[in-house]
Amino acid sequence: MRNGTRGTAAAWALVPLYLIGPVACTDAPPNRPAGAQATAAKLPSLPANVLAQVNDVAITAKDVELESAPQQGHEQAAPATQTAVLYAVVQKELAAQRALALGLASDPGFQKELKQHETELQVWKRRRLSELFFRKQVDEASMVDDTEARKYYDANVDTIGSEPHLLQILVRDEARAQDALKALQAGTPFEEVARSQYPGLPPSVTPWDLGFVKWNQMPDAWSEALRTLSPGQTSGVLRGPKDRFWILRLVEKRKIQPSFEAQRAAIVSFLRNQKIDARRKAVEAELQAQAQVVYQKSALGLPATAAKP
Repeated sequence: MRNGTRGTAAAWALVPLYLIGPVACTDAPPNRPAGAQATAAKLPSLPANVLAQVNDVAITAKDVELESAPQQGHEQAAPATQTAVLYAVVQKELAAQRALALGLASDPGFQKELKQHETELQVWKRRRLSELFFRKQVDEASMVDDTEARKYYDANVDTIGSEPHLLQILVRDEARAQDALKALQAGTPFEEVARSQYPGLPPSVTPWDLGFVKWNQMPDAWSEALRTLSPGQTSGVLRGPKDRFWILRLVEKRKIQPSFEAQRAAIVSFLRNQKIDARRKAVEAELQAQAQVVYQKSALGLPATAAKP
């Protein structure tokens, strides 16, 4: 007997419990061990989703599917039958179990790859579980009914029916915003100051002219200023979230006659987003209050505390 044949037979002799699917009897690869069909017939049946069991490890159809998938950086082999792939998975599982028994899992290269994959799994679990949590605790708990929507409409019908025509200067740096305001106060035309924020902009393009803006398109940071501005007037620097700074000029206002039915969907969406934002902040604050979180100072850009001598 050749060494290769003897090695294969010896490897299969290590399998105390081995069962293959129904097609294995008629579609086995050439190196299928002699007597495997008779041995399988004597073993207890496995759950329908388990194609084989190697000692106490179940091999499922998903294992076979993933084993069959092309691997990045490897040349794609000719398609193999499910049974041939199943035999390959079983042989790899046998080798993996023996590797564990021999302590090969301590190999530095293996440990490095293992930690990388464990980190990737942890990142995926954290992302998906947090999404599920906030969906249940925030999104699904922030519904708005017609009664709430109607109440908001009645209280804010004047605002809903008023559409201001606005020009804006938007920058991400407060110092730049203050410089722009000083230029406006010195008499520089609004359009000239606004255009200076867009070097190389074609003359026909005017991104600072927002046209008529609907009530639900305006950031909260604008609310107070727009209540007091008259046509032709310019606001001061308005601070918004995410380092946004605005200067607004009110060109004119127009009145519309919005019915509740026409505005229902917009009002429901607006109120729901408000509820979601408020509830998420409350839930996040509660989570922080009930946990102990310790940061590495260097991760926050803070100098590390010097060790005491």
